[in-house]
Amino acid sequence: MATDEDEDEIEDDLWNAATEGALDRVARFLEKLGATTPDFADEFGFTPLMAAVQYGHVELARALLDRGADPNFRDVEGQTSVHHCDTPECLRLLAERGADLEAADDDGLTALATRRGELRDLERDGASDDEEERASVAKLVKALEAALGARGGLPLHQPPPGDEERGA
Repeated sequence: MATDEDEDEIEDDLWNAATEGALDRVARFLEKLGATTPDFADEFGFTPLMAAVQYGHVELARALLDRGADPNFRDVEGQTSVHHCDTPECLRLLAERGADLEAADDDGLTALATRRGELRDLERDGASDDEEERASVAKLVKALEAALGARGGLPLHQPPPGDEERGA
């Protein structure tokens, strides 16, 4: 029987495998932990799917979704995989698989509102070493706007909830 220390080590290995996009290792660690679903979460509610989309591992995300991962599973802050998503490719996959693109976290922020705020901060700070990150976030904002527009979401010219108070 595995000890708590063994389980902690397996969990650490699971998160390393998920952030690296190693599907075979993720599947093996989920099995060792006795997880009946790929939605095995750490103490923060972070799942392998959230790790996969945060690190841009489309194939791992697809495999986890194929195995039943819930794209709308919420972490302890109420964020879904869409909030954690860092690439347009992963976002498209989540949208295709039924992710709620308009889900708000515990602070009332959607992924689009969060990313628009991040982009605004990067543009305001204007550091040249952030140019690659700014371009990446801008692509994600455009992908979110396109996906929401395709689903008939809120008019895209309206500011996200909460931006009125921040002077956007």
